[in-house]
Amino acid sequence: MSQTSHELSLPKDLNVDIGENRSYPIRYIHNTQEALQQLISANEEKQVKTAVITDINLEISQPEIFDKVFPKIPTFAVSPGEPTKCLEKLGAIWDFLANMELDRKGTLIAFGGGVIGDLGGFAAATYLRGINYYQVPTTLLAMVDSSIG
Repeated sequence: MSQTSHELSLPKDLNVDIGENRSYPIRYIHNTQEALQQLISANEEKQVKTAVITDINLEISQPEIFDKVFPKIPTFAVSPGEPTKCLEKLGAIWDFLANMELDRKGTLIAFGGGVIGDLGGFAAATYLRGINYYQVPTTLLAMVDSSIG
């Protein structure tokens, strides 16, 4: 009897062990919308501010996800492509987070492809010397890249 992809059992977490204080988990999630809604609800209960960075094309092509999962979450959308990874956009993201009054307990969700993951990760690591960061890759390349970055 063969198994379908829905029947395969994947671990929920895979720990990437790269030495002291540098290890991190990779989480496999079947229902991303539900997981994001749980994260947002938990943050709201703890009065932790949450922000989203995304790609304009994703925001336009998938409005139902933003309406359903991020209806009250401030979202910063950037242009697609490698030129977006620049100091000007990084500064704009820092300004966006500062205007939200997001503090060190705050959370940034990067929802998009590789450019979003790279830009969001760097912004989260450097804003107020680091805030909580969740990467939700939406392309296969971004999934692979984010799992080893």
